[in-house]
Amino acid sequence: MNTPAPDSFRGSRAVADVIARLAPLAERLQPNRSKVITLSRHDLDVLRRYPAAAQALHDVTTSDGGVTYWRGFELRSAR
Repeated sequence: MNTPAPDSFRGSRAVADVIARLAPLAERLQPNRSKVITLSRHDLDVLRRYPAAAQALHDVTTSDGGVTYWRGFELRSAR
C-alpha cells in the first residue's frame, strides 16, 4: 500500500494557511522570548482537527491534555 504524501493529508491547506499567518508573529516574538501565542478559536480548532497534517507539515503537536505547541510556543485560544 502506498504511503500518502504530506500534501495529500486532509486539511493540509487549512493548516498551511494558519501557519502562514502565524509565522511572521512568531519571528517577531522569538527575540522577546514570549512563550504563548493567542489564536482565534477557529485557527486553533483547525490545527487540532487535522493533527496528522499539522505534525507532518509544520511540527505542530497537541499533547494528551489538549495543549498545542509550535516552535516552542504554546498556542492558546482567544476567549
